[in-house]
Amino acid sequence: MVNIPFVSEEFQRSFRNQFPSQTQTGRDLHVSDIVIPVVDFTPTTSGASLPQDLRFARNPNTKNFESTSSATRTTVSNASPGFNLLDIKLSTSDSTAVGYLELFDGTSTYNIISYVRSIILTSGNLLSSDKLIVYIPTGYSLLASTTGTSFNYFAVITLVADVDGNQILPFGYDPQ
Repeated sequence: MVNIPFVSEEFQRSFRNQFPSQTQTGRDLHVSDIVIPVVDFTPTTSGASLPQDLRFARNPNTKNFESTSSATRTTVSNASPGFNLLDIKLSTSDSTAVGYLELFDGTSTYNIISYVRSIILTSGNLLSSDKLIVYIPTGYSLLASTTGTSFNYFAVITLVADVDGNQILPFGYDPQ
C-alpha cells in the first residue's frame, strides 16, 4: 500500500478547519492506492423505501368496512393480521353510546380505543372520525362494538405492514 499526498491545498485547508483534532499529527491528508468501496444498502438510498405519506396511499389493497352495530360485536372483516391503517368514521343518534374497537383472541377482548359523542350535529348524530394504525397479531380479529342502541361504523382499511413489520407496498408499486 502506497500513501500518496492529496495535493489540493484548498481541500486540505477545508479539512484542517473542519476537523482540527484530526490534524494534530502534523500530516496532511493522503490517499491510498487501495480502493475501499462504501456501499449503502439502506432502503432510502436504494430507492426501495417510500416516504410515509406515499406508503399509506389508497390502492387496490385498500378495503372498506361498513357496519351498523347494535350493542353487539361485529368483526371488522377486511382487517388482516399485521399493521392496518384505519381511516374510520362513526355516527350515532344515541346520546349515551360509546363505540369501541377491540382485539379478540377467541376468548378475551382487549380494548384499543373508545369513541364517545364529541361533535353533535344539528340532526343529533355524532360524527367522529379518526385515522390510526392498529396492530392485529396472528390469531386475533378486530371488532367494532357499542354500548348504545346503535353505532354506525365506516372504515377504509389498508394493510401497510405484515405481522413482522415488513412493509406492504401499494398494489402495483415496484421500486426498481
